[in-house]
Amino acid sequence: MTGESTTQPPEMDQQTFMDRQTFVERRRRPHTRRADLMDAAEDLFIRRGLDAVTVEDITNAAQVAKGTFYRYFISREALLLALRDRFIERFCEMARIAMDLHPEAAFDKRLLAWFGSAIDVLLDNAVLHEILFHQATDSRHLRTDNSAVDQLAKLLGRGVAAGVWRVDDARLSALMCFHAMHGVAEDAIAARRTENRTGLARMLARTFSEAFSAAAR
Repeated sequence: MTGESTTQPPEMDQQTFMDRQTFVERRRRPHTRRADLMDAAEDLFIRRGLDAVTVEDITNAAQVAKGTFYRYFISREALLLALRDRFIERFCEMARIAMDLHPEAAFDKRLLAWFGSAIDVLLDNAVLHEILFHQATDSRHLRTDNSAVDQLAKLLGRGVAAGVWRVDDARLSALMCFHAMHGVAEDAIAARRTENRTGLARMLARTFSEAFSAAAR
């Protein structure tokens, strides 16, 4: 005799398991459940591909009941739109952090920081970006509704106000910068040459900064 109990714990029947799952699910805060669903979906889309993932796959991975999905998203397409919005939010936040490493008046350095951050985000998340912005939904409306472009337009506008740059239309100029960056990143991904990130960012920043500065003279 060792004094240890030899009694085995009772097996958990299906109803007990479902009750426990419901209890755990209810303890999660709503924003946590929504984030869990988005994180699970993002991971599955990257690993399996867009068309191979169902709502049930997502809820199973997030460990929530299927009905919980529809509390936060009316459809799978709505979830994809939410993932795209989150991608853009993170893109802008990373760019803001990078730019804020430099003084407000260091416009050339802040422009370089924006391009550097943008290139990093796209190259580090190439598969997810392809899924969300090319496979999942029509992204043509982003030409007129794009927080990343708006963020850059504000930087250009401040540079114009300071007399450092000259552009006739800050948002249109920002849109040109954005698409140039996007094209450079896509080319690097297609050619599998993603190691020269700093060089790509410097090329973009130098090209546009010199163009904007020349116009101001």
